[in-house]
Order: sequence, then C-alpha cells, then structure tokens
Amino acid sequence: MRRLYTIAIAFLVATRIAAASGPAEFGQRIAAMEDRYGIRIHCAPDPATAFPASWLAPALALECRPLADDDTGRMVDLVERFLAAHPDETIARELKHIHLFGSLGFRGRAYGGTHAGSSMYVVGGRADDGYTDEFILQRLHSEFSSILLEHHPFPTAAWVRLNPARFNYSGNGFEMLGRGDLYEGSPQGRASGFLLNYCMSSTENDFNMLSAWLFTKPAELAAVARQYPAIQGKLELAETFYRSVSASYLFD
Repeated sequence: MRRLYTIAIAFLVATRIAAASGPAEFGQRIAAMEDRYGIRIHCAPDPATAFPASWLAPALALECRPLADDDTGRMVDLVERFLAAHPDETIARELKHIHLFGSLGFRGRAYGGTHAGSSMYVVGGRADDGYTDEFILQRLHSEFSSILLEHHPFPTAAWVRLNPARFNYSGNGFEMLGRGDLYEGSPQGRASGFLLNYCMSSTENDFNMLSAWLFTKPAELAAVARQYPAIQGKLELAETFYRSVSASYLFD
C-alpha cells in the first residue's frame, strides 16, 4: 500500500507540474514579455500575414511548418533567455515581432532563422535534428544582430580589413546552406579571421556568427580570440558596435 500511495502522490505532483507548465502558463509568460519589451511573440503565426508580401512570391518557394505544441515551452524559455541578454530599451526600440516556426525554408533549403525589418523568424525544431537549445538561442541572437546591423552604422571597412588580402565573401549565405560543416570552424579559417565556415559567406553572416557566440559562449569565444588576432580584432569591433547601440551592453 505504501508503494501505491507513493506512486499516486508522485503522479499527482507530476500532473500539477504539467498543468502549471501548460498552455495557460506559457501564455502568461509570453504576455509578460510582450508587456515588458513592447513586442509581439507569435507561437502560431499565420504565414499569410507574418511574412513580407514579397516573400510569398512563387519564385522563392517559401515553405514553413507550425511550431509543435510540445516545443512551445522550450521556445518560450529560449526567447526569455535571449531577451534577458539585451538591454530592455534596445529590445523595445529595435524589435517588434518574433515569429516561431517548426520549420522554414526557401527554394528547397532549410533556414534556422531569418529577419525582415524589425521582425525575426526563428525555427524551433527537434533537438534530434540539430535544433539544440544552444543552436536555437544562437539563431535568436544572430538574427537580432542583423536587425541592429541594418539600423545602426557598422564598421564594415574596419571589419573587412581584418580579412586576408584579396579575400571575397562567397555571396549572401544561401549558397552555403545545406553544408554539414556550416557551423564548424577550422584552424586555417580562424587564422584568417573566420570563427566558423559560415562566416566566409558575407560580412553580415560573419558578424552574426561571432555575435551568436558572444551572447551564448563568451568564454569559448574569448579563448579562440586570444589565439587568433584577426578574430580578436573582430570581437573588439563587435563589442564596440553593441556599445554604440546602447551603453548598457557590458562585456567582460
């Protein structure tokens, strides 16, 4: 009887925890973030209104899938962590919408995230498919860094001077999507100033990837920067840029 009683109590506690972490609780937390930052967080966005009209053109072949219900809690946690890493006034001024999807792609290639204007579109896929908490959190930071890049003067010339002579970025990043080593780095690439392989696609993506590490694994980024002077130079430019956006940004 004692074992059955213990199981019954455990079941009751688990049920109450699940209820406390259910849709109502997620809705309350989303509402609190929306009130605090003056933004909208969309866990079930309508593609017809969420995306710019130009993205719906047949030539772009946009495909998206809704965020799974059982992924909502994890995404709410990650959005909270992302927002807390930035000054409140910066989020309120620069960001208007966060749209969360289960998958997103254009012209047959999967995207982890993208942005338009003051809106972010981020995928919350399964961890088994590579969408770990760290990966998703990095996409949130990287897309926000693109928004800031578009809204504020960026030291592009100084950044590019840290690249090897006669180096040209490969495009805009689309040409590299699908590569298995996209988010990996190499000693050769880092010696040339590129933290990850995807950094070699464009100045924007170069800054995006470094920003993602700056806010999710700063100690590891600092260790890499100490070893590679060009990355150290880009890190210093990135920190200076963020401080130009808001003096409230603090970096060790």
